[in-house]
Amino acid sequence: MSDITNTAGLPLLRLNRAVWLALGIAGAVCAALLVSPWLLAAWIVPDLSVLAGGFRIVDEQGRMRPAAIRGYNAAHALLGPAMLALASIALGHIAIAAAALWLSHIAIDRALGYWPRDAHGEIRHG
Repeated sequence: MSDITNTAGLPLLRLNRAVWLALGIAGAVCAALLVSPWLLAAWIVPDLSVLAGGFRIVDEQGRMRPAAIRGYNAAHALLGPAMLALASIALGHIAIAAAALWLSHIAIDRALGYWPRDAHGEIRHG
């Protein structure tokens, strides 16, 4: 069986859905405790990346339209929150809270079965 890879050719992190869900909840709680429960309103921000592809981002077969794939995959890659967490050394606790919230969003999406998309707009891993 071949590994499912991301656009850089690296293997995607495979975890049980319950682990992704626990990671997501922990990230959201961490963000709320570090800054404010109001920060949780920003939880939806990574999904706004798909609006670059227009409002009809998914076709009749459930595939994401090509114009939205790159933005969606970039906003839902683990590298983003990891880099923001690393930058929080210089930026402070708000950056680590934002990284935790971003990770929470990605983790809960993956727990629900929403993984990065391939070039045809189909979910790569479930």
